[in-house]
Amino acid sequence: MTGGPTQSSLTRWATPARGYSAGSIDHSAAATRRTAWWAPLAFVAVVLAVLTATPVLVSYRVRRLRDQLTDGSGAGRVIVNDLEVAFATQLLIHEGENAAGTPAASASGDSVAKLRERVDELALDSVARRVGPDAVEQFVELRTLAQSWHDRMDSEVATSGVAAARLTKGLSITGQQVLNSAESLDNYFQRLGLQQRERIRRLERVNLISAVILAPLALAAALVLFWTGRRTLFFAHAAEHDRAALARAMLSKATLVRGLTHDLKNPLGAAYGYAELLEDNMVGPVSREQREMLGRIKGLVTLSVTTVNDLLELYRDGSEGLQLQRVPTEVESLARIVVADFMAEAQQSSLDLAFDSDTRLKSDEPRSAGNSSILASTDPARVRQILGNLVSNAIKYTPAGGRVRLSIRGPSTSDPRIAIDVRDTGPGIPAPFQERIFEEFFRLPENEGIAGSGVGLAISRRFARLLGGDITVTDWFEGGSVFTLWLPADQAGKHNAPVRVA
Repeated sequence: MTGGPTQSSLTRWATPARGYSAGSIDHSAAATRRTAWWAPLAFVAVVLAVLTATPVLVSYRVRRLRDQLTDGSGAGRVIVNDLEVAFATQLLIHEGENAAGTPAASASGDSVAKLRERVDELALDSVARRVGPDAVEQFVELRTLAQSWHDRMDSEVATSGVAAARLTKGLSITGQQVLNSAESLDNYFQRLGLQQRERIRRLERVNLISAVILAPLALAAALVLFWTGRRTLFFAHAAEHDRAALARAMLSKATLVRGLTHDLKNPLGAAYGYAELLEDNMVGPVSREQREMLGRIKGLVTLSVTTVNDLLELYRDGSEGLQLQRVPTEVESLARIVVADFMAEAQQSSLDLAFDSDTRLKSDEPRSAGNSSILASTDPARVRQILGNLVSNAIKYTPAGGRVRLSIRGPSTSDPRIAIDVRDTGPGIPAPFQERIFEEFFRLPENEGIAGSGVGLAISRRFARLLGGDITVTDWFEGGSVFTLWLPADQAGKHNAPVRVA
């Protein structure tokens, strides 16, 4: 909080209060409306998707299995049985001819059986290829045995005597092998068909179970979604109601500040003026004790004026904005002026206030040559106000006998900004509160007995950021705190003009 006001500072008064912005409240209301509303909706969507997709996928898979069962193992068994009949017919005809001794008697029946066998072989070849390699392998074995039987049959016809008898015996053995191979292929198709039927039954059970489970889940999710929607709507209405109430409260607060400014302007200015008249012996000599009391009166008036001015800055109308005059500013000269402004107040509080041209923090980099002529592209009036606030706070919270120091660090390779440090040997600021002290109306619990409004640092940081810089706070290794005002360095050739900011 600044001290030692002049008459011009006392008359720098009311401007329209900044209109309330509901952005922060809208943010909280939007956060309420976003509260996990999509979770039950996503669950419902997933359940419905699964409930819809499962029957489709199961039906598709069942249809394919049925097709494989009909065109594969089922058709294969029919063809194999027909092939067995055709081959058995030929085998019986051959054995009957051998017994009767009249080979030509059954030639027509044998030809029909052979034709039927060839047709069945062609059909079985197609089915075996559709079923798989195991079926093909067994079919090849069957066809090979059948071909061997036919070759022996042809050799028997061309042979007579003892050799023909041996061939007949071999034909019987080979024929039995053909029938066994056909039976084996039939058993394979039968096992394959049973497996396919079992898979079809399992898929149909899955379809049924999924419908039984997912349908209630979808209903439950829909109910949850309905309930969540109602709750979200309720909270949205509540948040909107709270936002409107807070907007009205902030508007009333801003109106109160405007009224307070107007009501305090004249009496405070008059009180300060009368104190100065008395101090200047305008109505007679003033003793040392009286002059001390007048100083206390002026200090109390200054504190009230500073508080009102801080409130005005905090609630300044955003439509008008703050006009910043950025010009090349010699920061060391400005810092020395601030030190001179507060020297009397520091002496009254038994503090050692000075500008350090040599001493610097342990963590600082060596200062470059020509530090005294460091220029910042900034608004000197606002920088003086910020530094005055920081120095005033340092004096206020530093016990008697302590020290307050100002120092400057120029741009470096690690940081192109200018840093103005205000260091004190006060009690310091606990780490959890080093950011909170920049909040509006926040004060440290242990400082409740010290006069202050809790808005000075909030306003100072706001101004610093509007100037393109910032204010930070750290602990000083000698005890106390270090408040650092960061400012952009002046750029050569840059044209400076008034800048209006919100």
